Amino acid sequence: MAVDLWEATTNNVFMSKTRLKNYYNWLSNNAHEYGFTNTYQK
Repeated sequence: MAVDLWEATTNNVFMSKTRLKNYYNWLSNNAHEYGFTNTYQK
């Protein structure tokens, strides 16, 4: 299973949208508890 948060925009615009940033933050903080890992390299 994969979760991909994608929106055609720049990183700054994406992170400035509260709803999208909340998804990103929740996944960053909790995904490992469900066996998911971040496969994207920062």
